Amino acid sequence: MAVKVKWKCHCVVLVMLFSNIVSGMFTRRHCSHHHPKPHEVVHGVHIEPAHVMKKRSVDQPLRILLYYDESVYRLDEEKFQLINNTVLPEAVHFWEQALMVRKTGNAIRLNRKCENNQVFYRKGDPYSYCKNACEEKTMCGEVQVPEEHLEVCRTCNATGMDCGVQDPSVGPGIEDADFVFYVSAMETERCHKGLTVAYAAHCQQEAVLDRPIAGHANLCPDSISTKPQELEILLSTVKHEILHALGFSVSLFAFYRDADGNPLTPREDNGKPLLNERLQARQWSEKVIQTVVRRNWRVHGGVVDR
Repeated sequence: MAVKVKWKCHCVVLVMLFSNIVSGMFTRRHCSHHHPKPHEVVHGVHIEPAHVMKKRSVDQPLRILLYYDESVYRLDEEKFQLINNTVLPEAVHFWEQALMVRKTGNAIRLNRKCENNQVFYRKGDPYSYCKNACEEKTMCGEVQVPEEHLEVCRTCNATGMDCGVQDPSVGPGIEDADFVFYVSAMETERCHKGLTVAYAAHCQQEAVLDRPIAGHANLCPDSISTKPQELEILLSTVKHEILHALGFSVSLFAFYRDADGNPLTPREDNGKPLLNERLQARQWSEKVIQTVVRRNWRVHGGVVDR
């Protein structure tokens, strides 16, 4: 997941920079980001061959496509106008200006979810195959991914043989975008915990660089304020949540790469970093995040290790 901020920095510094951005945006609210668990994320979305993608420079401003679930249109008029005309356009524009990526040359077609998350990968084949069957619906957060955004359903039998395409018809995909952001506005259980205004995460990653290419955000209708004096807080909250979906998440740190596209964290035989069972996330290496103990940190009344 090679992404460049418009400042020169190494990956560890990048994480620190994002930490400062995140905390600075969220001074009046506690961040309660729930990272997606491994079974909630679809990996291996094929867009282009590896040699084509890795050859490109990281010089393309990030392009984000917004897709609204029907629930967004059910917001009352004042809230919808605020979200549609001000909050989401400004928040998306902020990150499109801040982040540079390798340009996505082809249309993005997201993978279908497999029944019981059982997936086969065939040597020399860029596509993934579901064991026996694809799920009837592919969800990204609270939003059902539309058929026109999905790849065909590819399956193998229980032994990994007799592989093929179940339905040869395929939709147009998502053109002229590097990331598709599915937005809903539902009063979910998570909306009632703390001061939650919105929450977001990624849901699919592409195959070559592990970059998140699809994510979701849910706006909590009852927590959206249309008061002018609270606009800045709402906008900062949405910017903050978008960043979780774009890369600043416990579930993505292990997939960070260097400027040449090489993994900063060692991979297992399955091509993924080691799973941290306690965190339910892939474990990152010290090239991404290091724990540092500051000795003899001066505080009022003495020194401490921090």
